[in-house]
Amino acid sequence: MISELLLRLRQDRGRLGEDAILVQSVESVQDKRAFDDTGAWVSRSELHGRKITTGGGTPIGRIDDITLGDNGMVLDFTLIWTQVGGPIGDSLLVTRRAVIDPDNELDVMIVDLATAEQQVG
Repeated sequence: MISELLLRLRQDRGRLGEDAILVQSVESVQDKRAFDDTGAWVSRSELHGRKITTGGGTPIGRIDDITLGDNGMVLDFTLIWTQVGGPIGDSLLVTRRAVIDPDNELDVMIVDLATAEQQVG
């Protein structure tokens, strides 16, 4: 799959879709093996359905999708459903800033509940 093998430079991105990235020129496509930190990258499809909990293990919900900023960085995670009320339950949203541990051996994303609840408003 192209997303697994190739990386394109942010400034050359034209359009970003679920299954394709359109670039302004072929030269902007790079082999991801040329970068040191790609082993920690997680694809969107790997995030879909991932559980979100607090550090104490309280279930928050499951990830549906991500929101990207203009620079291509993750801003927040939208939720398929949630087990909590308040701002998270109302918005079905968890900000990236609230994430304490994005990936672990349990395949669960751990968030700081206080930070996550302050995101909306």
